[in-house]
Amino acid sequence: MNRRLIFVFSSLLLVASMLLSACAPAATPAPAAPAATEAPAATEAPAVEQPTEAPAMEEVALRWRTRPDNQEEADVYASISDELDAKLEGITLSYEPGGSESSSYQDVLKTEIGAGTAPDVFWIPGSDVGDFAKRGLILNLADQASMTDGFNIDDFYAGPMAALTHNPDTNAEGADSGALWGLPRDVSTFVLYLNNDLLAEAGATDPRELAAKGEWTWDA
Repeated sequence: MNRRLIFVFSSLLLVASMLLSACAPAATPAPAAPAATEAPAATEAPAVEQPTEAPAMEEVALRWRTRPDNQEEADVYASISDELDAKLEGITLSYEPGGSESSSYQDVLKTEIGAGTAPDVFWIPGSDVGDFAKRGLILNLADQASMTDGFNIDDFYAGPMAALTHNPDTNAEGADSGALWGLPRDVSTFVLYLNNDLLAEAGATDPRELAAKGEWTWDA
């Protein structure tokens, strides 16, 4: 019984005693009896706090984007996204294929990042990782990776991971660089064909000699 009900119930008893006293015939006054001492009022038991329910998990919606070469590739990513979406509780995945390289995929992405409308996860060429990192356009995932059981940078090819773990502040690379800008989607190999006869006629140094000295670069 709560306090309000106790208050109402006590008030009704008080009103009833007044009515009964008013309706009864007058009686001969009797000697006054000594006043009875009142019993001490009982103290209320402290209220028991009810356990609070944990707040409901907020639904998380994630958008992710790649630059597929064709519709078949886009369909594969969409299928993977739908499969993961069905398994992940509290997370909604939405895949959106990006345009081709000729449609300025990276430029559109940079504009969206500036406007706050870019997808949460996206693909960029390895050659753009350094630029995106220096400009603060991508998140350093090193701390999250260090807290993920079973994650090991060495499980990936060293070539692409060199760019993805490059720390622009220290120029360090690898597992201890303190930087992780993403994970490789795939690995491609660029092949350069040279006509040694034409190089010799032009008086240019044989690239194989430069490569042996470690001096062959794109500018050589």
